[in-house]
Amino acid sequence: MTKDLIFKESWFKAMQHLPLPEQKKVTMAILHYAFADEDWEKVLRPQSRAVFLLIKADYHMQEKISLKINYHVHLNNNQWKEKVLSFIVHS
Repeated sequence: MTKDLIFKESWFKAMQHLPLPEQKKVTMAILHYAFADEDWEKVLRPQSRAVFLLIKADYHMQEKISLKINYHVHLNNNQWKEKVLSFIVHS
């Protein structure tokens, strides 16, 4: 199963207030959390950890409002093909 991550502008803006080395660590923490199921919270400095925790919570909200619909398409000769339609609901 493929995972998707939408990196939000608000995350970028929050991370801009961190020193560049910490921005890189938080970015990698986000990527490892989303794609490798690894939580880097404990290795981040307190200020970076706070940003990461807020982003992590927002990521979970993003996951909850994603919607995938499986449907079948009727092809010629009475054949059916399964398709997946994905939605992401933005507020």
